[in-house]
Amino acid sequence: MPQRCQSFEAAFRGCTGMTSIDMSRWSTPSCTNLASMFEGCTSVTSLDLNSMTIARVTSVAAIARGCTALTEVDLSSWPQYPSFDAAEAFQGCAALATIYAVEGADWAANAPDASASVFGGCESLSASFASKTCGWIPANVGVTYARTFDGNELQPGYFSRLDGVVPYAVFDDATATLTFRNGRVPNDVAVDRVYTGLTVTSFSATVAIDDAAMTTSVTSTDTPWEPVRQSVRTVR
Repeated sequence: MPQRCQSFEAAFRGCTGMTSIDMSRWSTPSCTNLASMFEGCTSVTSLDLNSMTIARVTSVAAIARGCTALTEVDLSSWPQYPSFDAAEAFQGCAALATIYAVEGADWAANAPDASASVFGGCESLSASFASKTCGWIPANVGVTYARTFDGNELQPGYFSRLDGVVPYAVFDDATATLTFRNGRVPNDVAVDRVYTGLTVTSFSATVAIDDAAMTTSVTSTDTPWEPVRQSVRTVR
């Protein structure tokens, strides 16, 4: 599909009768502009933009502005720290409940305008991790909140991990052991805190904790596991 196209600005703007679009075979290595691409598509209920290459994209401003029936957006293949203008990207998407993104996504890191409003009017939007939820707040609509929520209430964000599959650890008070896993965090446990400095190289390992700070380096010869930013979410 459109490999040489450099701009999709307003490509489908105002297509009020369009209910869905299959972009699974799209390849866009030359694309630089996605501004207003789906703006005003009031009948579209979901958008899967994973096939789009956005390495050169400088703007997604108003990409889905006014998509009032939109409930889900999947951006889980997009990079963690894109460098594009996201002003009003989801403005007025009142039904939008979930935006899937990659682990550790943070659009504010390289945003050209740190004050840009991204989520204005997204009153149904929320992100969950284990038993914690980050719900939309009218005052919190800027690009600062365009990041993946990891259960840390001091760092709210409106992006969710697809399927909830993440590296995490469960601490057993009775045996003073920490069990590392890579998968879906059970909903019946609460996120305690994020521990850093732990290097884990296996999908499943159980190790004794020697210090209260839990900063012991852990290694294993089992199946290699690339930790996310050298951090492990700990639940109990």
